Amino acid sequence: MIPQLAIALAILLAGFGSGWTVQGWKMATQLTQVKLEAQKEKADGLQKALDQTATWKKEYDDAIKEAKSRVVRNGALAAAARAESDRLRDQLANTNARLATAPVDAVRRYATTASAVLDECQRDYQGMAEKADGHAADTLKLQQAWPK
Repeated sequence: MIPQLAIALAILLAGFGSGWTVQGWKMATQLTQVKLEAQKEKADGLQKALDQTATWKKEYDDAIKEAKSRVVRNGALAAAARAESDRLRDQLANTNARLATAPVDAVRRYATTASAVLDECQRDYQGMAEKADGHAADTLKLQQAWPK
């Protein structure tokens, strides 16, 4: 009976050992699978971060390009405004010289026209000041509302 018990025990141990080994292989396979999934998720997260960074970089570069374009455009507009101002200054200097010898009726018409032009300029400047105040208020509101 002892040899049969020993054989049965040996078979039992061999079966247990085989099961243990197979279970170890299954667990190793599952652990490898979990590691691969974790690495894939990490790689996906890194790719998303890289994509987002690239998007932000493009938006930043576009904003810088647009700002530079605005500076050039505003410089051209300022140069044109200076040229117009110089032309008007020259015209006014010439007109002042001519007014000194002009008939009184022509001087009165000139004064009436000049008053109308100055009144229109005053209204335009007032409108521009209102727009500037609104812009300044919007800018301050955005700065104060920006998350800190």
